[in-house]
Amino acid sequence: MADFLKEFGLILGATLVAMVLFLVATAILGVFERRKQLKARRRKSQELNRMLDGRSLEEALEASDYDFAHFQGEDGYRIFKKGTERECLEFANSALDAHLRIVERARREGNRTPPGPAGETRCH
Repeated sequence: MADFLKEFGLILGATLVAMVLFLVATAILGVFERRKQLKARRRKSQELNRMLDGRSLEEALEASDYDFAHFQGEDGYRIFKKGTERECLEFANSALDAHLRIVERARREGNRTPPGPAGETRCH
């Protein structure tokens, strides 16, 4: 009986150590993933500010022919031409991505660059 309790104690101790190591590894991976997301968000925000050329985001969105909206049951935002809300042109995962894509589209149109092949959409 004493040998059984000794073995059980060792197994229990090893299990606890493994659980603690798993939790620490998960926490470390979570921290690195969050840092990666923040870095990507900062990069996108800097890109958006560079493209705005000193204008405010509100001015750029108002002057653009495009708008975006969140639709119930979706995780992201649909980008569409103003006045044609049912005609989705693109899909963005966040509001920042939607702002960035709208400003990119507006700049392409201002530079007379076509937005892409006819009928191309990136909605799901």
